[in-house]
Amino acid sequence: MLPTDVDPRGAQEIGALLIRIGIIVMVVGGLVAAAIALTTTDPETATRGQNMVYAMA
Repeated sequence: MLPTDVDPRGAQEIGALLIRIGIIVMVVGGLVAAAIALTTTDPETATRGQNMVYAMA
């Protein structure tokens, strides 16, 4: 099924839905990345460099 096979209103609704899904995926990805970045390794055994590398991963 091609986008041209759908009536214009239906195509616009599909496009709006895809944009909403894309925004949600980006927000969830940002939250996951922030959670990973704010999680440190074991503070007793890890060096500052290890914590920095882990936060950047």
